[in-house]
Amino acid sequence: MFFWLQVKVLTMKLSFASAKFLVRRSIAERKHRLQKKLMKLERKARSSKKKAARTAKDLIIPSLPLVSKLELPEAPVPHLLRSNTPPTEQEEALVRAAIADAEVECRRLEEKLIERLAAGTASRGWETVTRHKIGRADRFIHQHQSVLSPLRRLPMEILQTIFMEVDPTMRVHTRWRQTSDIPWKLGQVCRIWRESALSLSLLWKYLPLVQLKKSTSHTRIQLACLSELIRRSGAAPLDIYIIAPNYDRSTHPVIDLLSKHSERWHTVSIESTPTTILGFAAIKGRLPSLKVLTLHTRHHTAMPAIEMFEVAPQLQAVYVSGSIPGDLKLPFSQLRHYKERFIWPQRIHAVVASPMLRTLSILELTDDVTFPVVTMPCLLKLHVKFQYRAETDCFANLTIPAIEEIKAVSYRGNLIPSLTSLLSRCEPHCPLKHLSIRTDVGERGVLTPLLELTPCLVSLDTSMPASRLDIRNLAGIERHKPLAPLLETCKFFCDTVVAGEMSLDLINLAFARCDIAEEYAAADMTLLHSGEVRRLTTLCLYFDGSPWTYAQQAELDDWPMVDTDVSGELRELKEELHNELPELSLRRRSRRFDRKWDERVDRILNRIENLGVGDPVDVYISSLHLSLKRLSGVNPGSELARKGFRQRAIDILEKWAPLFLEDLPRRRWAFQGPYSLLYISSHDALRTSPEALSIIYGLADEASFPAIFWPVFMA
Repeated sequence: MFFWLQVKVLTMKLSFASAKFLVRRSIAERKHRLQKKLMKLERKARSSKKKAARTAKDLIIPSLPLVSKLELPEAPVPHLLRSNTPPTEQEEALVRAAIADAEVECRRLEEKLIERLAAGTASRGWETVTRHKIGRADRFIHQHQSVLSPLRRLPMEILQTIFMEVDPTMRVHTRWRQTSDIPWKLGQVCRIWRESALSLSLLWKYLPLVQLKKSTSHTRIQLACLSELIRRSGAAPLDIYIIAPNYDRSTHPVIDLLSKHSERWHTVSIESTPTTILGFAAIKGRLPSLKVLTLHTRHHTAMPAIEMFEVAPQLQAVYVSGSIPGDLKLPFSQLRHYKERFIWPQRIHAVVASPMLRTLSILELTDDVTFPVVTMPCLLKLHVKFQYRAETDCFANLTIPAIEEIKAVSYRGNLIPSLTSLLSRCEPHCPLKHLSIRTDVGERGVLTPLLELTPCLVSLDTSMPASRLDIRNLAGIERHKPLAPLLETCKFFCDTVVAGEMSLDLINLAFARCDIAEEYAAADMTLLHSGEVRRLTTLCLYFDGSPWTYAQQAELDDWPMVDTDVSGELRELKEELHNELPELSLRRRSRRFDRKWDERVDRILNRIENLGVGDPVDVYISSLHLSLKRLSGVNPGSELARKGFRQRAIDILEKWAPLFLEDLPRRRWAFQGPYSLLYISSHDALRTSPEALSIIYGLADEASFPAIFWPVFMA
């Protein structure tokens, strides 16, 4: 129950954080756009000023008395200087001849300038005029060299391929695509680029985020933009994301515009009220190209059936979120991918009846949901999440003979017996490769029967078993043949510190499966002899709180639970350092500023440096080395670095480095971020690399937040 509440609180925090992020992002975007406009105006002003000055010089200097004319040839092809058209062979010969004459004149002027400067006979006025002539000659040469550039002869097909590779709209998720992300600038460089961009319909198929609003001025601009993009996209399939969470009407000019082109819909997402979704009723039977559909809506008291997507011959993937209690009519028999949150029991029967379904994600299931009697012959991935508690026989009627990946979550109640029953019906053997379970493992020895059915399992992520027997069987201690011989990744979620005999079993599991000698490990993961296993490359314990991670490392590495004199003093010094530098403990408490603040920090660092440390375990117990590592990693331009604290921390860690390196072979577990511990085997290449001390300080490749809290991110 406590963990379930934690997850709900975390979900709310994520929602608030997302809202704050959206507000900050909007403000930052407006500020960035304003800055770009100001910078653009400044550049234009500087450029205009330079051009005006150069034009004035070009007019004034030749008109001065006793100033000889610059002997440059006439521009042979002036029309090519104002376009990007490639020259003909005759025009190219004329341009090369003009460049050669200009280079001769430029060299003559440069030699004359050098000669008179060396002789000291060059007046300041003459030098200025001569340098101006040389500059004009250089500009003439550069202008005409651009006419000969091979870019002018670049075939349109290659140019269009480059456009598609650098198109920013392809790298931005549809939900965040703005009008500014559309590649308008490609059509504003020159005539050839414009022709190439406009003739490439695929470049314009990604429409910006469509927001339905009541504002007529906003709608007018939006219609103009969308109409132009639809025109430019020609017959290309359209990628559309419509968002209108607060627009509860069935009519809108943008709805009419997009409905007219529904035959070209390819990937469509609609995030709005049921009333607005029903406003697209005119598209029914006119969706020949639709392949991916996403619907998100809020609960509605009286929601009629959504029927407009019932006929879509190419539709393969559907993602539904929000509450849709009414009838959602889809071509279920042809779907290959389906995902829905808050699914209603009556719709499960229609979803699982699809014989073509390959991936199925059903989230936030109510407690009373059970799957109907059905065989899904093509299903490869099954993701299921119950809101609170799963029925003990929720999978009793389901058969999935081709399954390769399962993710299942039920915070109360044990899912493993039901999953065992499900996998037992896979014939002739279970092909499951990836299994992730978050459940209340209250019974003893329930994981072993499940793993006996999964000889092809490659990765396992499960709640920590309640029984030592499961861990010992996985290590092969209680059995002649270990469970899951092909296993390469094994992760255990722990809701508290694993101690005592269970901790020893985890250590034995690491020795048996991670430190296995090369000659005893299977060379081919598909061909195993009796008793042969693959080496376990990843053994990880992770938690939902960072204090448990540190306590677990102390348990696994057998650190003493009682402070020694040295470790106690180091711990006190760490607390004093954190009081002066709260950012080292990741606390938000503001730092105290006074005249003697830096003196106090310096005094603490002196005491740390002068303290005699003979046993590195004393440092580990105090965790002072982690605080000093954070201090040594601050920005070199920060206040802490300017006052010398950063360098002091580096010096102390370098002083302790020989102790750490000597102790390194005895350290088996390393932090992988604040929530995860990773086993480092004796033959791991990290131990002999320049980054070996990261085993002590924490690995650079931290476990990501979504990887740790994956049940929350399933949605």
